[in-house]
Amino acid sequence: MVPPTFKWFSRIGLVFSCSFVLLAAGLKSRRFNDLERSNDIHLRIASYNVFYSSAFPADKGNKSGNKYNRIENFARIVRAMDADIWALQEVYHAGKYFLLKTPEGILDHMKNISGVRWHIG
Repeated sequence: MVPPTFKWFSRIGLVFSCSFVLLAAGLKSRRFNDLERSNDIHLRIASYNVFYSSAFPADKGNKSGNKYNRIENFARIVRAMDADIWALQEVYHAGKYFLLKTPEGILDHMKNISGVRWHIG
């Protein structure tokens, strides 16, 4: 016999999973060209995991690691969000990657896709 709490948690998990799938499908089909900012919003903060800096091209423009179009997708998200502050995760500046994707190169790329001068902190 299955305990009643297990059945309850199973049902909640199923409802949550279905809701998540429907939400994800809706977001996937939506075009993120522009996310309107209402008049009462003064500061927009965005967070994004750039997955081992794969959302940035190498400083010399090489896009060889762009298997999943991460560079283009990130650029589209940056333009659509129009954020004032970006909190980026997995931006690495060590070892061989430092020579390929420098902080200056990342700043240049952010300026190119957003039209705004950024600062690293």
